[in-house]
Amino acid sequence: MANPSRIARLSRGLIVRLIIGVVAIHLTLIPLLFAGVLYIVKEGYQEQFVDQLRSDSYLLSILVGNYVGHPASEGNLQKLADEALLSGDLVFMKVVDASGRVLAAAEVRNTHVSFKEDFFFGEHADAIYYVSLPVYGDSGKEIATLRLGYDEMPIQEQIDLTHQRGLYLAIGYVALTLFLLGLGWRVLNLMRRELVMQADALEHQALHDTLTRLPNRALLQDRLLQVIRGSQRERATFALFLMDLDRFKEVNDTLGHHAGDIILQEVALRLREVIRESDTVARLGGDEFAVVLPRVDPNGATLIAEKILKALHEPFSVEGRVLPLGGSVGIALFPEHGEDGGSLLRRADVAMYAAKHAGGGIMLYAPELDTHSVDRLTLATELRQGIERDEIEVYYQPKLDLKTGEICGVEALARWRHPQRGLILPVEFISLAERIGVINTLTLRVLDAAIKQCSAWSEVNLHIPVAVNLSPVSFLDAQLADRIQEILTKYSCSARSLVLEVTESTLMADTPRAQDTLARLDAMGIALSIDDFGTGYSSLARLKNLPISEVKIDQSFVIDMLEDDNDAAIVRATIDLAHNLGLKVVAEGVETVGHLERLNSFGCDMAQGYYLSRPLPAAEMQRLIVSSRKLVLAVA
Repeated sequence: MANPSRIARLSRGLIVRLIIGVVAIHLTLIPLLFAGVLYIVKEGYQEQFVDQLRSDSYLLSILVGNYVGHPASEGNLQKLADEALLSGDLVFMKVVDASGRVLAAAEVRNTHVSFKEDFFFGEHADAIYYVSLPVYGDSGKEIATLRLGYDEMPIQEQIDLTHQRGLYLAIGYVALTLFLLGLGWRVLNLMRRELVMQADALEHQALHDTLTRLPNRALLQDRLLQVIRGSQRERATFALFLMDLDRFKEVNDTLGHHAGDIILQEVALRLREVIRESDTVARLGGDEFAVVLPRVDPNGATLIAEKILKALHEPFSVEGRVLPLGGSVGIALFPEHGEDGGSLLRRADVAMYAAKHAGGGIMLYAPELDTHSVDRLTLATELRQGIERDEIEVYYQPKLDLKTGEICGVEALARWRHPQRGLILPVEFISLAERIGVINTLTLRVLDAAIKQCSAWSEVNLHIPVAVNLSPVSFLDAQLADRIQEILTKYSCSARSLVLEVTESTLMADTPRAQDTLARLDAMGIALSIDDFGTGYSSLARLKNLPISEVKIDQSFVIDMLEDDNDAAIVRATIDLAHNLGLKVVAEGVETVGHLERLNSFGCDMAQGYYLSRPLPAAEMQRLIVSSRKLVLAVA
C-alpha cells in the first residue's frame, strides 16, 4: 500500500512541474509569436504602402509628361500639383526640367529641403517617403524629373495601432492563461487532496478492521516490528496478549451475526478504555484480539490482563438481553519468549489456548505448554476420524428424585475412546468439534446411541427418560427435528422418553429459526430443559412463554451453597421461581450428603452429581437403576 504522504509529495511535485512547464512554454512562445505576427503585419502594411505610392507616382508622371514642354500648359501643371496634394498621402510634389528650372511645386509642409530618395519604408527616418521619377515627352525623351514625397505617418500609425492591439491581445491572453493556470492549480490541488484522502481511506481500510475500526493483523505485524526494534535499541521488554471471548460462538450462533457484531464493537471500546495510549489493540479475526504493551514487565502485563478480563466479565447488553461472556488471555514476553513477531504470536496463541483449556483466565507462556498446541492440531484430525470409526461412546449419569429416592432419569454424556490416549472427557473435545464443524455429526451420533439405549431399557420395563445436551449450532440446525424424528422411528422410541437440554442463552434467542425449532420439538412431545440455568440472565417474560418442562441449576451455584449464603439464596430463589412457573428443577453439582439435604430442604425436585454416581456405561447404569429400585421397594 502506497504511503499517502508520498502520494501527496509526488502529486504536488507533478502539479508544480506541470504549471512551471506551461508558464515556461508561454513565456517563450508568446513573445516569439507576438514578434512574428507584428513583423508580418508591419511588412504587409509597408509593402502595400510602397506598391501603392509607386503606382500612383507612375500615373502622376504620365500626367506631368502631358504638360511639360507646352508653355501654355504650365499653369495647368501647377494646378495639377496643387490638386495632387489634396488627395491621398502625397505631401510634396516638384517638377524640374532638364536645366534644373522648377516648373511646378507644391508641398503641405517644408519638406523639399531634405529630399532624399527612399528605396524602402522609413529609410531616412523623416516620416516621408521620397520618390524621383523621370518624365518623358511625346518623343520618348526625358524632359523633366518628378519628385514626390508621401507621408509615412498614417501607415506608421496603423502599424503602431496594430502593435498596441497586439500587445493588448497578448496581455489578455497571458492574463487568461494565468487565470486558467490558477484555476487549474486549484482544481489539480483539489484533485490531489481527493487523491490523498482516497489513499488515506484505502490505507486505513487495508490496515484496519472494518467492524471495530481497530488495527488488523497486517498493521499489528508492522507495530510489532516497530516495538521489537525499539525494545532492542533500549534493551527493554514488552508483552504481547492474544485473547478471545468465551461463549461468543454460542451467542453468535444463537442470536445471529448482528448480535455478535454488536458485542465485538463493544469489546473494542472496552479494550481501548483499559489500555494505555502507547499500547496497540488489534482484531485478528472472529472474536480474537491482540494487544501489544511496550515497556512493561511480567507483573505489569498481568495487572493489565486482569483489567481486561474484568472489563470483559461485565455483562453485554444486546437488543434488550444481558449476556455474560468472559475471555481467555495468553501472554508472551519479549525477548524471553521470542525475538520476532511470528514467534511471539505463536507462543501467545499457545498460552491463550492453554488458558481456555483451563476454563478461561490468564496464562503466561511456558515451554511445556507448546505440546498442547501440537496436540490440538493432531486432536482435530483424530476427532474427525474417531467419529467416523465410532470411537464416541455414551455414558449415563443418573438423576435422583428427591421425594421418592428413585432414579427418575439419566443424562447421556459423550466420551471419546481414543486408541492411544484412552477415555477423553467432553471438556477436551466438544469445543474442538464446534471449531472444526463436526458438532452436528457428533450430536446425532450421541442422540442415536441414547435413543437406542432408551428403547432397549423400555423393552426390559425400565422406562427411564434420557436427556441429551444440544450445542447452539445443533439446536439451530433446520433439519434437527426431522433427524430426531427419524431416530425415534428407527428405534420405536416414544418422544416423551427424550429430554433435550439446551443452554439458557440459546433458548432465549428470539430468532425465526430458534422459534421454529422450539415449536417443532414441542409439537413432537419432546421435553425441553434449560441447562446451566442462572448463568444466562434470562428474561422472565420470555421464560414463562417457552415450551420447557424443567430447569437445571448450574453447578457453580450448588457446589458453594453450603459455604456461600448468596449462592444458597440464588438456589432457593431459582427453585421457587421454577415451581411458580410450573417447572421441575434439577440441581447439578451434588458432591456431598450436605448438598443433598440442603436441596431437599429447599424443595428441589431432582439432583445430579458425583455424590450420587459418576457417569457410567449403559450396562453399569442399568444395574444401578435396577438396584436402586430394589432398595426403594425394600425400604417401602
